[in-house]
Amino acid sequence: MGMSRKPKQEGKSRLLTERERLQQEEAALARQKEELERKLRQLPVEMEQVRKRARDVQQINVSTAARGEINGRLREIRNSGDTPQRRRPLKKERRDAQIKFLLLCLILVTILMLLWRTLPEA
Repeated sequence: MGMSRKPKQEGKSRLLTERERLQQEEAALARQKEELERKLRQLPVEMEQVRKRARDVQQINVSTAARGEINGRLREIRNSGDTPQRRRPLKKERRDAQIKFLLLCLILVTILMLLWRTLPEA
């Protein structure tokens, strides 16, 4: 009979250690639950802050666009109208400049020819 008591005590000690382990796990789970509930309560506040920041950024973008700012610099608006005047294509400007240059060269050549004719022959 003395032998039968020892296994019962060992079984009880195993049960006690298992109970202690389960209690520790339960306590850890309770702490985790409290932490998650706290985060869940804070989440709507944080979401509202994120939304407010997004609205502020959007308002800044809209106000800078309304003032005509691009990259922090004001867009130059010609005339008194709200819309900037369209710039002529560069190809046309280049062609106009070439025509002016050729006309000026032609005028210069004409002036030089007239001056050359008026010079006395020596």
